[in-house]
Amino acid sequence: MPSELTKELVIERYKFIQQKQMHLDTALHANITLLVKVLIGLFSVVFAIATYHLKEPELVTQETVLLLLEGASLLMLFVSVFFFLITISNIFSWLGYRKDEVELLNDFGGDLQRQKPKLSNFLAWQETWFCISLVLFMLGSYTVWQQATEIVVLFLD
Repeated sequence: MPSELTKELVIERYKFIQQKQMHLDTALHANITLLVKVLIGLFSVVFAIATYHLKEPELVTQETVLLLLEGASLLMLFVSVFFFLITISNIFSWLGYRKDEVELLNDFGGDLQRQKPKLSNFLAWQETWFCISLVLFMLGSYTVWQQATEIVVLFLD
């Protein structure tokens, strides 16, 4: 029979694990929000400058629009890679906390038991879909960066 001190320590450890899992969930949502803001901001700046070029081509040259498009696509590529790496790190942290939770409940939880997470459920994880969208953003950003000249010529000539 566990002592009262052991019970308190188990409860505090369980609360700590739950708090860390909630923090990782909150961090994911904050990262998604920040990525959307960056994407909207970059798109808005490129669109505004391209539109201004069409209105005043002598003030904003086609080369300026090209430079801005290349810079924006590179920035989006680096931001996407950064968030991708953070998300992968958070997945491993979450799996570690979940492993601790399962062990704690199996040892002290009585009837309250949890199963280890199954990788077969990865399609249900928000992190999976965020990582997939980040890979698509990376591919799109890289493609725009590589084809920036053709894109500018296509839309601004």
